[in-house]
Amino acid sequence: MHARTNNYGSLFEKQGASIRLKKGVTVMTKPTAKCEFFKDDDDGFFAWQVANPRGEFINTHRKPNPNYLVLLKSGCPHFKRGKNLKWTKDYVKVCSVEHAALVRWATETVGGQITPCSMCFGR
Repeated sequence: MHARTNNYGSLFEKQGASIRLKKGVTVMTKPTAKCEFFKDDDDGFFAWQVANPRGEFINTHRKPNPNYLVLLKSGCPHFKRGKNLKWTKDYVKVCSVEHAALVRWATETVGGQITPCSMCFGR
C-alpha cells in the first residue's frame, strides 16, 4: 500500500504506518452540478452526445485519478457504437455542456488537470 500511494502524492499523506487522504481531497462517488456521469451506461452516454452535440466529456478510469483525465468533444470519432464495445465499463464519462464545469470537476473532485484530445481540439 505504501509504495502504491507514492504514485498519488497529491491525494494521500503518510505518517509512519498510517495512510490517509489529504485534507480537501474528495473521492468521486457522484457527479457535481452541471456534470452528468456515465458508468455501465453506454446507451445513456451516446444519447447524451446526441442531445448535446456541442458538449464535452472527460474519459477517465472507473475510479478517477488525476493521471488520466482526457477531455473530448461530443461526437469524437474515437467513440463509436459497436456491438461488442463497452465504452462505460472500464472507463467512465463525465459530461457537460459547460467546459468550466468539467475543469472544476477535474480539479476539485479528482485533483488533476484535463488533457485535451488532439483529434478533438487540434493540439
